[in-house]
Amino acid sequence: MESVLNRFRLDGRTAILTGVGPGVGEHVAKAYAELGANVVVSARSKDRLDRIAAEINALAGGRALAVAADAGNKEDLIRLTDAARKRFGPIHIVFNNAAAGVVYARDGGLWANTDEVWKTAMDVNVLATWRLTELTTDDMQKHGKGSVISVQSCGGFTPLPPAVAYGVSKAALAFLTRSLAKALAPHTRVNALCVGSMSPDGKEAEIHKGLNLAERNAIKRFGAADDFRDFLGDLSLPCAVVLPRQRFNHVVGVFRRRFHRHTPGNLFAHRRVQEALEQPYLERFRQ
Repeated sequence: MESVLNRFRLDGRTAILTGVGPGVGEHVAKAYAELGANVVVSARSKDRLDRIAAEINALAGGRALAVAADAGNKEDLIRLTDAARKRFGPIHIVFNNAAAGVVYARDGGLWANTDEVWKTAMDVNVLATWRLTELTTDDMQKHGKGSVISVQSCGGFTPLPPAVAYGVSKAALAFLTRSLAKALAPHTRVNALCVGSMSPDGKEAEIHKGLNLAERNAIKRFGAADDFRDFLGDLSLPCAVVLPRQRFNHVVGVFRRRFHRHTPGNLFAHRRVQEALEQPYLERFRQ
């Protein structure tokens, strides 16, 4: 009988991640690597990608490839998937973390949502997910183990002016997620994860000052990248096969789950946000 721990491994699978920076993207990339996956990290900043890939490759069994790419550029995404396939073979996981199009009051308010901002928001927040899914769907249809995960935003469900273009694009992403999930099942699971107030290290950033965001969280602090990493990792694992199409609203400290009516059951027990962030990812499954 196969060990249940094997259901919490990604050995032999290849994951593409966009928008890999020092926060969620880096933490998720390293978690995937620890779980045995081949990891392809992408963003526009090549220096940062090279560092992350080097740190993963330095680990025992670590396999990573850095590809500088703009998620809003179709040609870059084609080059990204080609490079991933050439190095590691078929693609199993796509993690859409790239985001763009946010404007703040200091940028000029509502009308700072120019045509260029609208185009960037739609290209990066919506079309990148569509394009990467299209570019990898042949692989996923063949092996039947596909997983597409996108990072949502509360701005896609609740207006957060003046970030109108960003909010509308995230609302479109929510519907795109549902549409793709229904169309691509059963060979590909498509999910979106919506995060609450958070920062890479869990500390309040300068742009958050005065908004009282931490106090609104159930745990009375900002979420950190590690908090999000765990739930995201769960959605990519073989043990999550019963979650083909869902949207998870993640409020740091509380998980509120809205299940779509077509979901064929839920055997997935969500985990509380853990304070012991120093634990290796796999050790959290042994408690």
